[in-house]
Amino acid sequence: MSFVFWPQMIVILLIVVLLIIGVIYVIHKCRQLFRRVSNLEKAVHEKNVYEQAKQSDKL
Repeated sequence: MSFVFWPQMIVILLIVVLLIIGVIYVIHKCRQLFRRVSNLEKAVHEKNVYEQAKQSDKL
């Protein structure tokens, strides 16, 4: 049985490769976004702790 390479197969392979690249890109961007949100939450939490300590020092 010989393997025949049709032009449609090239198009399908390109679509599959682009789809895989797109999924990897989206996952990478989501991880970046979650990391930024996590860092922002940490910064807000540290600021709240600092402000609470500052207010308790005033009392």
